[in-house]
Amino acid sequence: MIITVWGTNLAPRAAGAAAIPLPTTLEGASVEVIDGSHADAHVQVTFLAPALECVPIPRSSRQMVC
Repeated sequence: MIITVWGTNLAPRAAGAAAIPLPTTLEGASVEVIDGSHADAHVQVTFLAPALECVPIPRSSRQMVC
């Protein structure tokens, strides 16, 4: 599953991942998720821009907070 996070000032400029495995940081920005057991992890980033970030969420994640 890929989710899109919308907001402001999420990244300095638009960038997309150029290779697999996907990076956990692009343009100095990263996304951290907290699952239902309160464990946090930085997730891979496919694309980001100042107003959005697109990230795949691992299948093992059930409930999360971004």
